[in-house]
Amino acid sequence: DADPTKSALSAVASLAAAWPQLHQGCSLKSLDLDSCTLSEILRLHILASGADVTSANAKYRYQKRGGFDATDDACMELRLSNPSLVKKLSSTSVYDLTPGEKMKILHA
Repeated sequence: DADPTKSALSAVASLAAAWPQLHQGCSLKSLDLDSCTLSEILRLHILASGADVTSANAKYRYQKRGGFDATDDACMELRLSNPSLVKKLSSTSVYDLTPGEKMKILHA
């Protein structure tokens, strides 16, 4: 019995993880990071947290990271507890966030 909420969160995260490949032609980690792209790459990273993993990655997580699960991802927790912050990143630069908002992101 898979948790439907966890499955839905992973499905949405998988779509967000595929977005850069579909629209920029490369994976999220391969995108050029500079002061102009930081906010969008950060937003996509948060949205993609908890994505479904490959079998090799799942094995690594289980053996080397103590059974790390998608719901253990700190960015997934940030996404669930502060959806307005993630939405704000779609229209506001990370540089314009309040110090408290920046700390929430850094804590994740």
